[in-house]
Amino acid sequence: MNVQIDWQGKRKFQAVGGSGHGVTMDAKADIGGEDSGVRPMELVLMGLGGCMGVDISMILEKMRLTLDEFRMEINGDRAEQHPQRFTDITLHVVVKGPDLTQEKVQRAIVLSKDTYCSASASLNANIRVTYEVNGEFFELGGKEIE
Repeated sequence: MNVQIDWQGKRKFQAVGGSGHGVTMDAKADIGGEDSGVRPMELVLMGLGGCMGVDISMILEKMRLTLDEFRMEINGDRAEQHPQRFTDITLHVVVKGPDLTQEKVQRAIVLSKDTYCSASASLNANIRVTYEVNGEFFELGGKEIE
């Protein structure tokens, strides 16, 4: 896997992966950027969500389950000291489908987070997962939450 990153001036960079797809990154104006692209650390969270999303959807598909809706909300807390890494990440998964069960969705999430997702394995952060199956809320471990 390779990525090429080209400086576009000031704090703006254009990144293109081996797939040929690209993304623009930029900094906020108060540190010299033009706010014309996503922040690099936002991309880290997006990568985690994309990685786990691909895994979870594939696992549920292999279980022959139907997904009508699937989205994630991800929040990351960063350390105060440089390099200001993510210390805690909360990932909330929302899925809806006629044959989805809490147990099967939890199984797909656990397999992704702990076995298949290289992004989660690459992060030095505590990753907490909550999820919603057809309107019922759970925390990883099967515990129902309000």
